[in-house]
Amino acid sequence: MSVVNALSTWLKLTIWRDGKEHSWSFRDGVAKAPLKASGNAKDKRGTEVTFLPSPKTFTMLEFDFATLEHRFARAGLSEFGASPLVLADQRHAVEKREEMKI
Repeated sequence: MSVVNALSTWLKLTIWRDGKEHSWSFRDGVAKAPLKASGNAKDKRGTEVTFLPSPKTFTMLEFDFATLEHRFARAGLSEFGASPLVLADQRHAVEKREEMKI
């Protein structure tokens, strides 16, 4: 996560663990505030990562959804308990969302 954070204009984490929901946000790699419990996780577990790549680092900021979907599926993230993996494209009026059982 630290590499994605360092290369992003902003990054937001939502973490569901031990029955609690936690949130943490960063701007230009620096935490805006300490990690905080922000609610009840109910039965949810996992981490959601939302970020904006930094134009200071990247010249191309457009991602190809199909390429990301293919690479995530091939990454074998199930070894790390990352199933399901949800890839969401929120750049357009209608969100494109793919849930991968990996």
